[in-house]
Amino acid sequence: MSEALANLRRSQAPAADWEGFQAGSSVTHRRTGRSAIVGNYSEVTTQIMTERTPTALRFDMKLESGERDRWLPAATDVPELDAARAEKGGEEDLYIGSTRVHTEIYRFRYSSAGREYEQLYWLAPGVPSGVVRHRETVKYDPTYTGRTEMNLTEINLTLKAGTGTVRGYCFETVVGLRGGLVNRGKICKSDQVPGAIVSGEQREMDGTKENRFVVQTLDRFEAVR
Repeated sequence: MSEALANLRRSQAPAADWEGFQAGSSVTHRRTGRSAIVGNYSEVTTQIMTERTPTALRFDMKLESGERDRWLPAATDVPELDAARAEKGGEEDLYIGSTRVHTEIYRFRYSSAGREYEQLYWLAPGVPSGVVRHRETVKYDPTYTGRTEMNLTEINLTLKAGTGTVRGYCFETVVGLRGGLVNRGKICKSDQVPGAIVSGEQREMDGTKENRFVVQTLDRFEAVR
């Protein structure tokens, strides 16, 4: 069994990007963008980890105005991605930039909260979380199936993080939304930053019409180890 497959339960959990950080760690992001509904906008938010338990993390979200919202817990484990449930789906060579990597493909199928999931992972050693590509298909009801794809595009990068720099990687996402909408994004992350996100952008399109465009940048962070 590969290390990447064995670690999927934790590496794909909602709390995975806070692995190694303790309560008191925080990250502040600035989001600017435009929306067909509200026009141009800008907001600054600070996410603070307030508690760590063996099974979940808890957070507060502090808005620029000083208002605080309690976030729901983020789980540290996804039992549905246990290696024993994996179906081997073959092997494939993929490219991260100009670097070719050999991947093994694994499929997970399960139901949760009335939805049917199929998860496909292309795994390889030596890349973040071991995941080079991820494709998720979710059947919400008989009339609608959602699809998401992630592709790792760059690794071993120097990224600007506030007033300094960190080492990280970037990936691109494509999300199919109800009604034929498509959300395309690029996100850059670093394991030196609580929550990992250093920068990102997302664009929601309805055919050729842009509904929303958002750019996210890291203002500052505090890492408590």
